[in-house]
Amino acid sequence: MKKHTLSLFGFELRRVMSAPVTVLVAALLILSALDSYRIYSAKLSSSMSAYESYVSENCLGPVTAEVSEHYRDLYDYAREFTSVEHRNEVGEEYAEGKITYDEFIEYLDEARELGRDITSLEMLNSALSYLEKTARDTGAAVWLMPSSRLERMLGRDVNVFLLAALAFVISRTYAADYAGKSSEGNFAAILRTTRLGRRTLFRSRLLVSVLLSIAFALLFSMSDIAVGATLSERFFDVLSAPAASMEPFRALGGVTVGGFIVLSVLARAAASVIIAVLTCAASYFTKNAASTLFVTALITLLPYALVYIDVPGMKYVDITVMLAGGRLFTRSAELGSPFAFAAILVCGYGAVAAAASIAVRAKVGK
Repeated sequence: MKKHTLSLFGFELRRVMSAPVTVLVAALLILSALDSYRIYSAKLSSSMSAYESYVSENCLGPVTAEVSEHYRDLYDYAREFTSVEHRNEVGEEYAEGKITYDEFIEYLDEARELGRDITSLEMLNSALSYLEKTARDTGAAVWLMPSSRLERMLGRDVNVFLLAALAFVISRTYAADYAGKSSEGNFAAILRTTRLGRRTLFRSRLLVSVLLSIAFALLFSMSDIAVGATLSERFFDVLSAPAASMEPFRALGGVTVGGFIVLSVLARAAASVIIAVLTCAASYFTKNAASTLFVTALITLLPYALVYIDVPGMKYVDITVMLAGGRLFTRSAELGSPFAFAAILVCGYGAVAAAASIAVRAKVGK
């Protein structure tokens, strides 16, 4: 029986992921990567770009008392050294012959260099004030780090291309049986004539749906991370930094950037499995791909739209926030804990998906 089940699994996988469907999924994956590039490569302001380059080149790493003191002193020194009053004083000293021409040129060069960095130093001191307060409040060993593009990646909204791939592929699970006089439909019709055949068919299709959903979640996530890693400054160097070093993720405490990325991928994979199981169940009951797509859209996009227009309470039932990955934990943090609500939402929708699967199992077992 196990050998027959594996053979059926392979047949179902080839049926659902036919060549045209595989091409479509590949196209959606490319579009997802291009969309990630569009979001993450959006131009930074000149001051922010200069600040992040300065941090990346000079002070990337943990914030300590010595680091804070050094850069505050450097900022005060730069303000004094580049002030109009000091410039006039040096000019008068040169005119009176108190300093040489070479010393005057050396002053101008240093003043020009500090003047170029003074905005970055001012932004650095503001960042230090936030980071020191975060360290006191959370106990996290926060870092100075370039984070603008990384924040865009970790806080990205739902990936509609992943959702489209899941909905389109899984909606065909049972619908193809009733789409016409195909050999696939005839083969399934033969299996459905016995209780054992129906149960075996159900297990194979559920397994295909779950494994495909995990594969899609990983593929789209890895594509997204690859683009983010390419565009973010010092990406691999900051993976061990606490995510709380970035203000949007302050509530995460000591969770590292790398750990947060892993949590985001796991959340996306969990959401993908749940959506796939619900879509598979909808495909069984509707027996029509278009109707299944409508049901999936109703489950996912309607709550998302209602959250977007700020309908009270809808953020508590929005399944797409799990598909967004990182946003699940920031929304959970808004509700009191970065993990409590996230766990409740995943478990709640997991229970709904399990109930839907049990309902299908009971139906095919008759």
